[in-house]
Amino acid sequence: MPLTNPLKKSCITYEWDKACNVAFETLRGILVKIQVLKLPNFDKDFVIHCDASNFAIGGVLVQNEKPIAFKSKKLNETK
Repeated sequence: MPLTNPLKKSCITYEWDKACNVAFETLRGILVKIQVLKLPNFDKDFVIHCDASNFAIGGVLVQNEKPIAFKSKKLNETK
């Protein structure tokens, strides 16, 4: 969990170390070896998976259980 530790409320400071680098390189290797996104077929239905928290929102456009597009945005501190 080295890349998700900064998301914990208890995390005040975060230092990028060897474990973070290994996790990042592993993740990057997986993503570049497989075809992550598929081209849409406009004759078939689309599904949107979305999620939100107090600090970010995100969504995935899916077709036949394959991702078509990803979108995420960090929210600002507007009150």
